[in-house]
Amino acid sequence: MDFHLVSSTLLKEFDENGIQYAIIGGFALGLWEVTRATIDMDFLLLIDDLPQAESILAKFSYRPTRKSENVVQYVSDLAPYGQINILIAFRKISRNMLKRRVPKALGSDLQTYTLPPRRSHRTKASSNGQRSQQNRSRKRRYLGLTQSSQEQGTNH
Repeated sequence: MDFHLVSSTLLKEFDENGIQYAIIGGFALGLWEVTRATIDMDFLLLIDDLPQAESILAKFSYRPTRKSENVVQYVSDLAPYGQINILIAFRKISRNMLKRRVPKALGSDLQTYTLPPRRSHRTKASSNGQRSQQNRSRKRRYLGLTQSSQEQGTNH
């Protein structure tokens, strides 16, 4: 999935058509500098906007592959557009979540909407970051690597 392509086309269409959405999941966490690998984009989308969103998705060759009352999974026949999941905001709790969406810069030329991450993600990311740094340091010592030898490219 080409996240930049999807962001610069699909999200632009959503915004131009007044669709109320928020990016959620792994990609959204990245907007808050919380690292989590992902291969798709997840959205929270107001149920009232779903028919219009589906028309926009069809422009980019998305087709639903799984559907329940809570979520629809779409895959595009155009490989760079990949897979997206839409969580449908129709219950009071999910509608209220969507009301908490905030604008967030996406690169230097795009803006999107997302939800602020829960505190546990920030704490977990911080401790995971510290653990990752400790693990890298241990690996370097184990392999006999020093910072200067890595910078010089003498050890791999």
